[in-house]
Amino acid sequence: MPVSPTTTQAGGRAAPVEITSSTVEYARQPLGLDEPRPRFSWPMASDEPGLRQSAYQLRVATSASDLARPDVWDSGRAASEESVLVPYEGPELRLRTRYFWTVRVWDGQGRVSRWSEPDWWETGLMGAGQWAARWISAPAELTDAPSFEGGHWIWFPEGDPASSAPAATRWFRRTADLPPAVVSATMVITADNAYSVSVNGYAHIAGIAPGRPGYREVVVRPRPGGGIDEARATLSSVRGPVSTRWRRRGGHFELTCSVPVNTTAQVWIPASATDRVEHTGAALLRHEDGCQVFRVGSGTHRFAV
Repeated sequence: MPVSPTTTQAGGRAAPVEITSSTVEYARQPLGLDEPRPRFSWPMASDEPGLRQSAYQLRVATSASDLARPDVWDSGRAASEESVLVPYEGPELRLRTRYFWTVRVWDGQGRVSRWSEPDWWETGLMGAGQWAARWISAPAELTDAPSFEGGHWIWFPEGDPASSAPAATRWFRRTADLPPAVVSATMVITADNAYSVSVNGYAHIAGIAPGRPGYREVVVRPRPGGGIDEARATLSSVRGPVSTRWRRRGGHFELTCSVPVNTTAQVWIPASATDRVEHTGAALLRHEDGCQVFRVGSGTHRFAV
């Protein structure tokens, strides 16, 4: 049986927040985890603007049914806004054991959420001294580094990448041209380190960037241009998804952005200091670089100018 959803509520209402996609050491339901004090994270979603966590309670048990009265660890109510990489502080964990865990949070008004759905992780051997097996490996001819004979380096003209790479950042570029018949397109991109995307020469079209480490703050600064009249994007941060959607029609600009719980955002709206920007409860900070800059808390926010 899952942990009981019954909660102590302020004013007869539960906190309007849902705990989603909880992880242990950045992973969903990891196996063979050798970390003696694993760290828990729980992104949260809420439709209430500006909602923030004020406390949490973690429970760990050896079965989902024991979470109502955990047989391993109960943190009790811990006053903290932290919801990312919160360390386990219970007794020593056993080897090769599956542990179940759940969490609930309180908001700034003392309202408490429902318990999250029970999740789990499994411990590994917790150290090399526990190994008593031989490595299973392939023959050397299959594991040796491949030969570069017949290949060539993808590089800038200067320098010899095989012996001395030039001291600076080097970007590898790819251009894709879409036929005129295409009216909508989706980019799916991955990179080993970092990447930047531009459309018709304009970068940062959707306008999502981290403002502070750990995504405690994000910057939402869409940059319309290059014949693009509409764009939307979602970034999966450690605190939950950050999304933007904007469009430009006949001299008017509209933006909708969603900010996860425990996160604030600076929102840059392309508008002069005298333009009237309609918004849903944002705080105007300043006018800079052709934009009115606002601060918002968590929730969904709309702007129009």
